Amino acid sequence: MAARTDPIGVILAGGEGRRIGGSKATVELHGQPLIVYPWRALRAVLEEVVILAKASTALPALAGITVWIEPEEPRHPLHGIVHALALAGGRRVLICAVDLPFVTPDLIRALVSADLCGAPAVVASLGPQLQPLLGRTISVKANALFCSETAWHIGDVAVPDWTILPKR
Repeated sequence: MAARTDPIGVILAGGEGRRIGGSKATVELHGQPLIVYPWRALRAVLEEVVILAKASTALPALAGITVWIEPEEPRHPLHGIVHALALAGGRRVLICAVDLPFVTPDLIRALVSADLCGAPAVVASLGPQLQPLLGRTISVKANALFCSETAWHIGDVAVPDWTILPKR
């Protein structure tokens, strides 16, 4: 059997959703749970997509979707990313936050096919503003970097030493 080379899509859904009025995954937008939108975009491009959530996270009924459970604490998206990388078993990971309903398959394809010449990860951006909750790791080495003791910290949140390349 050939080794899988496509990243595994991981939708981060473990947030509390305080500002949106409850579990982000179940809040409806045009009659659909919010989680459906990024799930469809990722599934249009990637063979495998999972949801990463806390055991206490309310999720809509979604047939055939794998849910990875992360610890209840600490609550921060970077901890979700680190947990997803650990659960990915060495595979590249494409992370997408649950509250990104306007993510398109074209954007996912661009992230999957981006060549950053050895940088550990690629993230989406809007002008100069990075969107770190939509991006992918390039290699197992990047996963190890993200999860390693060499990551620097903001408060108690481990942050990778990102390499940002200028636009070509």
